[in-house]
Amino acid sequence: MGPGNGPEYIYRRKIQIQITERQVITCLSYFYFMDTENLRSFCLSLPATQEAIKFEDHLSFTVAEKIFCITGFGDNDPVSLKVSPEDFDVLTERDGIKQAAYFAKKQWVSVQNRSVLRKKEWEEYLRKSYDLVKSKLPKKVQKEIDEQQ
Repeated sequence: MGPGNGPEYIYRRKIQIQITERQVITCLSYFYFMDTENLRSFCLSLPATQEAIKFEDHLSFTVAEKIFCITGFGDNDPVSLKVSPEDFDVLTERDGIKQAAYFAKKQWVSVQNRSVLRKKEWEEYLRKSYDLVKSKLPKKVQKEIDEQQ
């Protein structure tokens, strides 16, 4: 499956591995890439989520006007999302994920390389980000959101 062949992007990359001076093995490596449209679709599938433009050039996803995910409009722009302290430690050990600039320390990560997470991981961490932000809302607002489902 390649770009445009379904609801998700699976990319193929040739990798060459040198075995000896004369022997090289070529193989294909497949990886998932979360493009902005798939990110948008998933975020908007979460209850009471709205999208907005923040800081003139950032696409943000909010629940009750509180941001849980923010990115640029391009497919290669970093994605920032709220995480638990435990997830922060696990995620920032990976290449391509670091502390998000301008956000609370050890509470937000910036995914610089969107292919570093698999599809299920993207969905898991976006859902967790949404849930973390929602959990800080007033109980009355949380109840209203839960009733919309």
